[in-house]
Amino acid sequence: MSTTMGRLERDTVWEGDVHVIGDVLVAEGTTLTVRPGTRIRFAARPRWACSVFWRSPSGDSVEATMRELCALVVCGRLEIEGTKAEPVRIGGPGEPAWGGMTCFGRGEARFRHTVLEGAPHFTVQTFDDAFAFGEDSCCVGSEFGLWAWGTSRLSWTRGTIAASRGSVVCCEGARAHLVEVEDESGEGVAATDWSLIRVERGCFRAPRKHCVVARHRSWVRLAGCRMMGEAEMDLVRLDDARVEVAA
Repeated sequence: MSTTMGRLERDTVWEGDVHVIGDVLVAEGTTLTVRPGTRIRFAARPRWACSVFWRSPSGDSVEATMRELCALVVCGRLEIEGTKAEPVRIGGPGEPAWGGMTCFGRGEARFRHTVLEGAPHFTVQTFDDAFAFGEDSCCVGSEFGLWAWGTSRLSWTRGTIAASRGSVVCCEGARAHLVEVEDESGEGVAATDWSLIRVERGCFRAPRKHCVVARHRSWVRLAGCRMMGEAEMDLVRLDDARVEVAA
């Protein structure tokens, strides 16, 4: 098992068992590649943390990283190359919690056939002009699955989002696009302040009641989506926002 933490200043490859004992910061201009079958575990408390605050266009200050947990912070490029036969696993049941994956600036994270589990607040978060793309992947056990701020973008194709509250939240003009994703969150999706969420051919398996909330001139568009079970869906529109449901 390899042990790591700190700022990555050169291209790096992870494979096998990786034990993260502090925040890992993928610096601008640097690529971290994670090979198929890699298992990433985290220490209960970080030995080093890169606390980052972000100021929104409206002037609100957001503490973007969780100092008390080990996190993956991407300002460069993260490529997770899981396969169907050899998925990459990040966190897991019965293991210490981790602080999620956060992308800043023009950072870019791409992950395929990846299981992300055990980040208590959010699983993947983006700021500024960052971009995160998930494919055939699952995020499990967070309060919020995906959270985008500013002009950042999130994209997720196939897989499952199982969050205790919201599957996707977009703020301050961010964009999110989900295609053929199974949504098992407790409360649904929310867009605010000029943001956009598009969900195509999704399947909602809400255990209680699923909500779609749009406010402050945001837009949520559902196309070809299905509801499973007896849970109902509430569509909430506030402050000139738009919610569209298409067959």
